[in-house]
Amino acid sequence: MIKPEQIRFMCDHPVQHSLFPKNVEDDKSPSSLHIIVVPQVFLVNAGAAGVLPLTWDGYILEESSPYGDYIVNLGKHPEFFKYVNDELCKTDENSFKKGTYLSLTGLWCVSFYHWMMENIIKVIIAMEAGFDGYYIIPNLRFARESLELLGISPDMIIPYDGKPWLVEALYIPQPIIGQSELKKYPTLIWTARNRFLQAVGNSNNIYERIYIARPQNAVRKVVNEPELMEILGKYQFQRIIMEQLPLKEQIRIVSAAKCIIGPHGAGMVHCLFMPPESLVVELFSPTYINPCMLPVIEHLKHRYYMIPSANNRDYIYGDDIEANIPVIEVTLKRELKT
Repeated sequence: MIKPEQIRFMCDHPVQHSLFPKNVEDDKSPSSLHIIVVPQVFLVNAGAAGVLPLTWDGYILEESSPYGDYIVNLGKHPEFFKYVNDELCKTDENSFKKGTYLSLTGLWCVSFYHWMMENIIKVIIAMEAGFDGYYIIPNLRFARESLELLGISPDMIIPYDGKPWLVEALYIPQPIIGQSELKKYPTLIWTARNRFLQAVGNSNNIYERIYIARPQNAVRKVVNEPELMEILGKYQFQRIIMEQLPLKEQIRIVSAAKCIIGPHGAGMVHCLFMPPESLVVELFSPTYINPCMLPVIEHLKHRYYMIPSANNRDYIYGDDIEANIPVIEVTLKRELKT
């Protein structure tokens, strides 16, 4: 068993400072991304850091996550290594998993945005490279549904149970780090988009204009939604809460939509599945502006409007959003021309 003093980060390895060599700059295809296979890897539930992979001799493979720096910063706290070691001590005869695995249980994997824009991208890289092992996922409906839509057999999808595992071999695709790096690989975006659209089939959706609402208990909800819906009703928008539908139905609905509007959140991922050059209107609170779908919007040449709340001084709603009704109405009048 690894001793507490042996647990270190791969970035501190005395010889191998990086698992992944520099990318081939003139090749932006999935095949240009590096993939490694590491034998005898522990998977440990590390709380805020997600499920961490550790080599048999105690190195944390933080480079397997696009947020490796965040994980290393957690290591500045002494209790972090104690927590990791305490989890390792829970291994037993049932911990060993024979075969080859790809872990999709890293940092923020339970967020639909991070799942679709980071973990699904890793799946595409792996599939393009011929990976035929097991996929370890968070125990979430959209995680399983997304892999099944990509054609992965349910028998090869394993929800993580929170216990420490020792896998015979761990398959690690190079992570795509942030918006700027995702923009380098448009093929990954197109491949993911096309595979999902082929899986869901043609849409019989009669709604070309969709308002993607957020559940009542969600953060970044629209506080003046009734007033917003009054305006959207003039333009025949259909209000939909995506979380209430199977993923296949979500994608099928938006695949025929020519316009979506919604508060900033995971629902905006659906602009990935719209026809190119569609209209996308994203609403923001002034306290949290993060247009993280820009790589997709750029690749699909969507007409994109980012509309923050009007009252930026002494804003009282935190991350919730007060829809800027006048600007929204002007935008829709210009774009939709009723």
